[in-house]
Amino acid sequence: MHRITRPRPATLLWALAIAILLLAPSPVGGPETWWFLTLERLQADKLVHLVLFAVQAVLGRRWARAAGLRAPDLWALAATVAYGALTELLQLYVPGRDGDLFDLAADGTGAVLAVVLARWRERSVRRGAA
Repeated sequence: MHRITRPRPATLLWALAIAILLLAPSPVGGPETWWFLTLERLQADKLVHLVLFAVQAVLGRRWARAAGLRAPDLWALAATVAYGALTELLQLYVPGRDGDLFDLAADGTGAVLAVVLARWRERSVRRGAA
């Protein structure tokens, strides 16, 4: 049986930062004022989601490994995507925010990319040490 350790402070602080960024009421004023959203701004939004959740996945993966969980990559991915889904759902109830499946796709893409890159880096380091 695995001993579950508390999440590392960095993991919790990053999750809190994501919540603050994604769940604060929008200063823009809501969908009726989104006429100014250009393709460039929308792409930047998706990039922000990708990076935020990539970092969360790496931190979650580190915690899952330290906790001795089996399949830490799957734990990290599942937790990160679930957290992304939760933030998108909660945004439906925040003034000026709107839940978006494309944001969730960017969240998941960031998580997958981060875990794949972390695994690739570990393998490269192990091969270099051999």
